[in-house]
Amino acid sequence: MQVCHSTRPDESRLRIVFKDDAVFFSVSTNSTLADVAHWVERVAERKHRAPVGVSLTLTGARSPLNVSAPRMDLHGRSRVH
Repeated sequence: MQVCHSTRPDESRLRIVFKDDAVFFSVSTNSTLADVAHWVERVAERKHRAPVGVSLTLTGARSPLNVSAPRMDLHGRSRVH
């Protein structure tokens, strides 16, 4: 994990949002959710406060987060009619 000084749209990045600021990191496209959780925990410990939001943007054609899922209601029924 490294601090991201660029906001290029083709970079995979993690944004950790706090009440009064945000921290951005460039991340590998093969990062796991466990990696993300670890990084968020480390940053929160250094800042001595809890984040209010986390955003992960993965780039690349093989990113599993780029898959769209069908919209469902709370009962698991499709919302598309």
